[in-house]
Amino acid sequence: MTNIKIMVRSYPGETNAWMVPLYPPDGFSIKEEGYPLTEIGPSGSTSYWVTVPREDIFPGYWSVALGSAAGYLGSRVVVIDDATDDYPIGAPDHTEDNGLYLITATVKDEDGKLIQGARVGIAGTSYSRVSKVGGVAIIPANSGTYSLVTIPPTGFEVPDPVSVTVDGDDAETDIVLTATTLPASTDPTKCKVSLRVISITGSVIVGARVTTRRANCKTIAQSSLVLDGVHDPTTTNANGIAVLELARGVTIVITVRFGDEEQEITYTVPDAASGDATVTV
Repeated sequence: MTNIKIMVRSYPGETNAWMVPLYPPDGFSIKEEGYPLTEIGPSGSTSYWVTVPREDIFPGYWSVALGSAAGYLGSRVVVIDDATDDYPIGAPDHTEDNGLYLITATVKDEDGKLIQGARVGIAGTSYSRVSKVGGVAIIPANSGTYSLVTIPPTGFEVPDPVSVTVDGDDAETDIVLTATTLPASTDPTKCKVSLRVISITGSVIVGARVTTRRANCKTIAQSSLVLDGVHDPTTTNANGIAVLELARGVTIVITVRFGDEEQEITYTVPDAASGDATVTV
């Protein structure tokens, strides 16, 4: 049985890796126990191999989720193919994951409160980290100037990219988020769902076409539960968000199309005036 090896940067508290396909096929389930991290180099190194039996994966985009039994702490996106067995950081086709130094991004709101759950990444690459307790996201990088893009948690606007320069040493920067209020339906039977659409590199997608249909039925109109009426599609705004007003408690399929890409998710509308969801295409 052939194994593949994926190099990752790990930090204190991370003990295992879980392989998560960005486009999982029907019936796919994550290996619950994950795969152990094997340290590379001397004790205290931040570089590790994740060894995965090839029979456990298939070609395509995978997120290597790093963490422990307490939860996921970070991730690396890698493209798996049929021919390659080793995926080191800094390989010619994965240079976005290379990094001799660390960028420490501290995410906070306008009042200085530290924000957990924001995804911070380097623009134009597939590499990103999620801010943990303390609002910190740590990203490996080589010397150079980088534009950091942030996908905030619910309740905050998408901020402008932040420029940071790495010059032969680690670098630090702050990312300040502006709070926003989710739109709410005034109809007690409906919910306004703010749907955010992002790319696999973590950037928001403007102008994506969004349609909805009730699960196991034809496309439905947003304004009613008509089961056979195709409504005019909604498109995402400058923040990559489309607002859908839907009946509460209904399970729907949301379809997002952008260019040649299409993605669907199944979503149960909250029994509340407002809600949110995210789709990656």
